[in-house]
Amino acid sequence: AVAGGLLGLALVILGSRAGTWQGVIILATMFAGTAVHRAERGTLSWRAAAAATLAVLACGVLAKDDPGWAPAMVLAYAVFALALALRRRAFPGWLTRLGVISFSLYLLHPILLDVLPNPVVYYLVLIPLCLATYHLVEAPAQRLGRRLAGSRAEHPPAPRPRVR
Repeated sequence: AVAGGLLGLALVILGSRAGTWQGVIILATMFAGTAVHRAERGTLSWRAAAAATLAVLACGVLAKDDPGWAPAMVLAYAVFALALALRRRAFPGWLTRLGVISFSLYLLHPILLDVLPNPVVYYLVLIPLCLATYHLVEAPAQRLGRRLAGSRAEHPPAPRPRVR
């Protein structure tokens, strides 16, 4: 959740406007994340997960001529790697809560960037709106999914970060 929050915050601050090809890089990044998850669970070697992640990062960095794209992608991966390395440490509560609403941040920030040009107003609207969408849409949908999955779940939920 914390890594997601930091990545969501990076997306909000950097506000990249990449083209449609970016979907391929995003999909590849998700698969790299799956490789890291499998390495965490012991079903894939860390060497294979690292190779997959570095291959995706290299392809992503080289895929676009935009001078801001490569540093943004490297920064996003570095933030994730740092959060992964620090995952067993306690994080401030506000940062953990930001991680919890990171999917809402990811979905809503580009819309608000277009309609709210003032940065102060933008953040004053973005964070409460994302909290609302998390509590009214995302969390109920997650509960429904867990209820529908029932006992079919193969793995216990991932450990939650400690909060200071």
